[in-house]
Amino acid sequence: MPVLRERKSWAAPRVRRGPDLSPEEIDRVKVALAFLRARYGGWQAAADAMALKVATVLYAATKGKSVTAGVALRTARAAGVPVEDVLSGAFPKPGVCPHCGRG
Repeated sequence: MPVLRERKSWAAPRVRRGPDLSPEEIDRVKVALAFLRARYGGWQAAADAMALKVATVLYAATKGKSVTAGVALRTARAAGVPVEDVLSGAFPKPGVCPHCGRG
């Protein structure tokens, strides 16, 4: 067995994957995040309800394709609805007031 005389590292190649959610699902999660911002009274309160940093929530809500499946799940939990409702667009219902819940 040969002895290594110099430092050598073996790194696995990094594999880049696409987003976990479709573009339509990403848009629906962003709508739900905006609704939760209004319901909770701000980004900080919404982030606290989702147990995330406010920067993470802001990045997911405002940037391009930055919404992950984990953010979608936490959004659904904070809203008290199944994650399928958030991803399908059933939450929030059109015309529902985020402040009082009437529609």
